[in-house]
Amino acid sequence: MNRKNNPIRKILRVRISLLLYTTIVMLASCAPVNRFTRLKKVPGEYARNYEIGGIKMEQKFLEHATPWIVFSAKDGNMSHNYPGGRIRRKEFGFLEPFFVIKEKGKHIAVVKYSPDLAEGLKLKERKNAKYYGWIRKSDLLLRQESETDVYTGLKNKYIITLTDTAAVNHSSSCLSTDSAYVFADPDLTIRRGGIPVYSIVYLLKKSEKGNSGLISSAPEIYADSVAGQVLGWISTDLLQKKGARLHGKLYPSPVDAPSLKYVPVLSMKHQQDSTVLQVCRSIPVIDRSANFILNTKGGRITYPRYEQLQTDLKKINIVFAVEGQKEMQAEFPGMVNVIQNLVQTLRENPDGFGYRIGVCTPFRKNGNRSESPFVVQPCTDYISFMDSLSEVALHINNFSVQEEQVWSTLHKSVDMLEKYKNETNIIVFVGTKGYGGESPSLSLAKKTAGNNCRILAFQLYAGEKFTYDNFVLQMKNLITLSADSISEKKKEMLVSAVHLREKNSWRQGHKNIYSLDFPDASMSQGWLLFPEKEKKMTWDKLSFSTDTLISQIKQDNSMLLHELDKAFMSMGNSKTIFSSAAASYLNIRNDNLPASLLNCFAYSSPLLFIPGQFRYSSGNMPEYFLLLNKEEMDNLRSFIEGLSSFEVDYVEEASFYLPTGKIRKQLCRYLFRKVNENRLCGMSKKRVGEMKLADILSVITGCPASLSFPVNPTLEELKKKWVVTDELLDAMLQYIASKKRLLDTGYKKESFISNGQSYYWLRCDMLP
Repeated sequence: MNRKNNPIRKILRVRISLLLYTTIVMLASCAPVNRFTRLKKVPGEYARNYEIGGIKMEQKFLEHATPWIVFSAKDGNMSHNYPGGRIRRKEFGFLEPFFVIKEKGKHIAVVKYSPDLAEGLKLKERKNAKYYGWIRKSDLLLRQESETDVYTGLKNKYIITLTDTAAVNHSSSCLSTDSAYVFADPDLTIRRGGIPVYSIVYLLKKSEKGNSGLISSAPEIYADSVAGQVLGWISTDLLQKKGARLHGKLYPSPVDAPSLKYVPVLSMKHQQDSTVLQVCRSIPVIDRSANFILNTKGGRITYPRYEQLQTDLKKINIVFAVEGQKEMQAEFPGMVNVIQNLVQTLRENPDGFGYRIGVCTPFRKNGNRSESPFVVQPCTDYISFMDSLSEVALHINNFSVQEEQVWSTLHKSVDMLEKYKNETNIIVFVGTKGYGGESPSLSLAKKTAGNNCRILAFQLYAGEKFTYDNFVLQMKNLITLSADSISEKKKEMLVSAVHLREKNSWRQGHKNIYSLDFPDASMSQGWLLFPEKEKKMTWDKLSFSTDTLISQIKQDNSMLLHELDKAFMSMGNSKTIFSSAAASYLNIRNDNLPASLLNCFAYSSPLLFIPGQFRYSSGNMPEYFLLLNKEEMDNLRSFIEGLSSFEVDYVEEASFYLPTGKIRKQLCRYLFRKVNENRLCGMSKKRVGEMKLADILSVITGCPASLSFPVNPTLEELKKKWVVTDELLDAMLQYIASKKRLLDTGYKKESFISNGQSYYWLRCDMLP
């Protein structure tokens, strides 16, 4: 028999081949990362970061094929060759991200994260995968989300502030000047930087000992941007839970911090004729009221006065006034354009100052001489303000001007600013002619200075008559006289002689543009602009001078505050003690104040949050606000937009509604889906169906149930036309649509930035 065709040899050859193949496969599979290696999917236990441990998410709520990504929770972290082994494999730094490939007890095996390494749970570039070995779970951050409320599914917000006596007595170890130290390890030994006190943060993880917490600036972190999102480890003595979103205007805030503007509401209990709120109120830790420093005139600046100046010097009020001359009527739209540009600049470039803007004109509607001239009091509602101005400018021919010789609009503008005389005021006066002689009324100059008004005088046109010259002369004298009085008052706020000037001198900038020479040779500010004879001044020069004057005032006020801050920090702390409220809460003596605590809070005041109750009667509901981050605001607006998309169709000619059954069912399904969104334990369909509509909206938005809702049936009753008629349904949907418009125009009014994230204070009456 031919040896090649021997069947026994063929069988042996096949078996040997299979054995070799099996051996090669087995050897290959012994490698940590091999062709059979798959990335582990995120376990239900680590998909959410619930404040109550051990809760697992159901698989139906988890995204399909999402790889489990973990992060090194400390600097100098170490991996090993085997779970729990002694032989070290690799050292790696704080926040380095990894894919998980194996899990065994308290350890997991990882490969270095790379965005191009994986496709779903499959390793695309197996040969490029860097295997790091086995790491203890406790040395890693196992979740990408921050601490979450079990009942609402919302992320809990925290505030950086003092929480107990340990933070008070050992403040120097965890605080620097108005900021808190963050670290790259849970033992708080490797300092990483600092974050401002009263910042909003999110808790990712607590250390095994519970004395420190890993915090982030965002509620959810991502492997590609984790270094900029995770701030570091911080002492839990500085972490105060703020809740999720509901706050109330219940008590005044002890400090001027936007994150502490309103009081957190932790729970609410309705009784027969009243409502009881469980709140977390902030109280000052120290009492500086007995402190004082000396000003340049030898008088005292007390600490309460200093606190008031910190508020007043951050507020600027601007009134645009128009002279009562006929030629000013046709020029009014040009001034409106200047105001519009200013408003846009102030809205788009927040600078820490608060602005009110008003206008005073001599214009009356034609045929109605009894009606008062068009005036807008200084306000912060820029949208309504500009709408009013635009309406007048558009129909300016429907108005008339009663010519006068006494600058009544200038007098009235000064009067309008009297209630803001402790703040900084600007009057932009646009006119052409003067009256009387060269000197203005001394009473007007005295009142202008008394109301702390800076004048910007803008002569639009200069003719040959002496009255045009009088405008320039009178305005220059008015600005000089008022500036002299304002400078004397300013000396009562100055603590350094460096900023004193003998007089208020003028300087010329461009041709026919003069201003007080601040800060070189003048202690106050003022501007005067006029054209050449028989020519007009262009509006762009008014825009330039107004912007420059505002910048000068901001520079001046910031300098005053900076000098006061330094003086009180270095010389004005000798009489500081613990506040009576803090001493009582912490059970300490009020005169046993550590010196290090004052050094840590140089420009702000330390606060404590204490639990308490706030009760109000049914007819005396306080204002409620939601504190929302950008993602929460986007989700809320998306919900309101979806809710307002439901409409009923009405045939006006026949005066009847088209069938609404389909809309009612869709609306009920939408509300049922939204009320259980992100909730761990969703409410049953029966329970939701028995809830009042206002209560369902309260659960979804977080605001207390609205008393102004036009109709308040249960969700099941909403489907029944004989209970909720088409007219009532239409009224309800129109009400929701009006709230959407209100939300779209006003949600940015009270916004601020904390740790690089946008936050919004949203009034609950802007929601249905």
